[in-house]
Amino acid sequence: MLNTTTTDAPQMAATDDPKRWLEQQGIREVECLVPDVNGVLRGKTLPTAKFLKSLEDRALYLPSSAFLVCIDGRYSGSNDEGFAYQDPDMRMVPDVATLCLAPGAGAEKAYVFADAFHMDDRSWMASPRHVLRAVLDLYHQRGWRAVVAPELEFYLTAPNPDPDRPLIAPVGRNGRSETVQHPYD
Repeated sequence: MLNTTTTDAPQMAATDDPKRWLEQQGIREVECLVPDVNGVLRGKTLPTAKFLKSLEDRALYLPSSAFLVCIDGRYSGSNDEGFAYQDPDMRMVPDVATLCLAPGAGAEKAYVFADAFHMDDRSWMASPRHVLRAVLDLYHQRGWRAVVAPELEFYLTAPNPDPDRPLIAPVGRNGRSETVQHPYD
């Protein structure tokens, strides 16, 4: 199945078995991703066997502080003067319908989005995926439909008037080009 809304990389069909799909695609690593409140992807990279075991055991965890980091790297509400945080783990539940090859990261890596839950299975309220789902439910109750039109305010590639030359990363304000392959580096 192709997910043409975001990428042309193969994506697992909802009816597929994750283990079989990962084997067929030759996947060696799976990056489990959760967006934080700033839209920055957080998560873990796991070998495929460990990822599959975590699906069976429901044992994939991330510190809850992942949702509390401000865009400048500080914790929300922190005065940075020895403030003690409680940082309980949250359980990440991968949404296997989002499992897809990682575009640009090589043929042996896959991405999957995950939902965040408390250990007692309550939704993690700071999770943007849960917030979005709640808003969409309210829209549905009113008979409304969400329409999305992203406005990109940055360049994905440097200007390239020659279609025969490869695309390269743009030069940022610091005078350097991006070189990372992970979406959350």
